[in-house]
Amino acid sequence: MRSSGSHRLFRFLSSVAFVLPLVAGFSQCRPPIRGEFGFSPVDRRDSDALEKTLLTETEFRLGRENLYFYDHETIWWIYRMEEGPYSQGDFLVSLYENNLTPEPVEVDMRHVDVMKQGSIGIIQQRYEPLRPGDYILKIAQHARVVDEARFRVLPGEPEVEDEDSVSDESDDLRKYARRADS
Repeated sequence: MRSSGSHRLFRFLSSVAFVLPLVAGFSQCRPPIRGEFGFSPVDRRDSDALEKTLLTETEFRLGRENLYFYDHETIWWIYRMEEGPYSQGDFLVSLYENNLTPEPVEVDMRHVDVMKQGSIGIIQQRYEPLRPGDYILKIAQHARVVDEARFRVLPGEPEVEDEDSVSDESDDLRKYARRADS
């Protein structure tokens, strides 16, 4: 009797030992998430509050190299996924400021939804104007980082004054041009 029970236990453990690596192999064979970032900086300083909340950006420049924005721009971004297993509620996005500290400091974290457009999944978000500095945007699926993009926010350019608002006395070109006409 004892040998029959130990034989069944041995067969069970052997089958588990055979099946377990197969299951682990299948889970690792899933293709990784592959995607592309797209960005669109928008200056909405002249927009009223209602426009700022209702309008969404629809055109994005794909890429992740040499990204920089100004501190007065709303940064709209997308992550376009063409491959990999994903479903609704899988993703977490974190924004880190990478300035003056040994490690990046998290400034924003949010759960995001994936919009489906055929076989393509898209995450679309925005960051309201950020202060100048270096940033890292990370996308994680089930607490594992799948992609990231780095960008820099620069101090805004001074607003260019309207031609009519510049006084003739402070504009040397206009002052001397008027004297030549007289």
